[in-house]
Amino acid sequence: NGTALPGTSCNDGNANTINDLYYASCQCAGTPVTFDCLGVANGAALPGTMCNDGNANTANDMWSTGCICSGTVACVVPTILTMNGSTSICQGSSTGVEVVASGTGPLQIFWGGSGTSGADTTANIMVAPGQSGYYVALVTNACGSSADSVFITVTAGSDASWTVPPVICSGNGPFDLNALITGNTGGTWTGTGVNGSTLDPSVLNGLQVITYTAGIGACADTNSQSILIAAGPLADAGPDATVCGLSDSLNAVLLTAIGTWSGNGTFSPSTAMPSVEVIVSAPGTHPFVWTVGDGQCTASDTVLITFLDSTEQAWVYAGPDQSLDVIDATTLQGETSPGAAAQWSIASGSAFFDDGQDPQTRVNDLAVGDNILVLTAHGGTCSSASDTMVIHVNDVFIPQGYSPNGDGVNDRFEITGIDAFPNAQLLVFNRWGQPVISSDHYSNEWDGHSNNGGVLPDDTYFYVLNLAGDRTYNGYIIIKR
Repeated sequence: NGTALPGTSCNDGNANTINDLYYASCQCAGTPVTFDCLGVANGAALPGTMCNDGNANTANDMWSTGCICSGTVACVVPTILTMNGSTSICQGSSTGVEVVASGTGPLQIFWGGSGTSGADTTANIMVAPGQSGYYVALVTNACGSSADSVFITVTAGSDASWTVPPVICSGNGPFDLNALITGNTGGTWTGTGVNGSTLDPSVLNGLQVITYTAGIGACADTNSQSILIAAGPLADAGPDATVCGLSDSLNAVLLTAIGTWSGNGTFSPSTAMPSVEVIVSAPGTHPFVWTVGDGQCTASDTVLITFLDSTEQAWVYAGPDQSLDVIDATTLQGETSPGAAAQWSIASGSAFFDDGQDPQTRVNDLAVGDNILVLTAHGGTCSSASDTMVIHVNDVFIPQGYSPNGDGVNDRFEITGIDAFPNAQLLVFNRWGQPVISSDHYSNEWDGHSNNGGVLPDDTYFYVLNLAGDRTYNGYIIIKR
């Protein structure tokens, strides 16, 4: 009559069983426990029940027999993530455009754009547009579509074509390279002897590589070609001259090639001779050009001949006499007949001419007192003439008295040449040594009054005058009204 009779509870020692009982065979056994996918005994998460797989793109999520929570994938409308490719190309070139998209497959891609339409239905297309415009990618699937575009800028290409001249002569002066352009203008030139668009052939010889670049950036065009620079001949028409009469001999220096003379005159015996006699119809300065050439290159040189009328005598005017206070420099005002050669010289005194052959030159270092200058005009072999002028340089002159009586004559103590010394100091004392006048910038203003404004009596006064440097004067002054 114990408690472990068959049919009574027991513990079979197995944690995975429940309702353990003794059987008639006296064995303790229980009913096995069923665990769900979350590990709960006889829980609600058994295979085939609803669950949530955490994916917003699935529906009808359920536990599988392997305890995996999954659902049916929903349809996702395509999304274009990026469009890649060059957005700027040169006209005549091409670029690749790629689209990267996401969405439920399969995805289909359709291309379209300005200028050129693409038939490629892949994620890539190669375009070579003739004009700027948008290129559109349309991506579709079973549940919808989306589109995006990229703008491609097409820049017109440049043409740097230019024509090579047969030859450029080194003696023919600067050459404009822009005259050779057959393509786009406004570009840049580079090369030896090139400054801007100008080629200076004077320092070059032989083949020279010159480069022209039209446009800027990736669409620029560059064209390099060789120009032949020929040394060419040299021309020397001889020195300028002044002659008396209406004829003269021209003597060109024959260097490397024959030449010819040209100009307003009669040539003898021939313009093709380097040494000729030329006759003009009127006096004056006449240019004559000596031109030489070797078939491809030419060179010219000009000589100026001044023809003086042999019937006219040269004349000269040295200018007006001048008087200077202390200052030892001035400008001369001489004149000569046209075409005459002028020359200054010193008759007495001293002088230094800035240009001794200029009638209106500056003269310096004049001596105190009279300086007699001579201007001579030479009219070639025709005539000559001379004229003189005097420049008197006054030194500082200090009077010994004055009469400040208000009659307008000699009313002030006036020192000749004081204007040249703006910092002149004048000190005046009476006969007892008392100062009556003190001025650090004296300019001839003392009118018989003392510094305090009082009228000084007629008497003898004593002065000290300090000029620039170590020039100091002292003496007496008599005031007598």
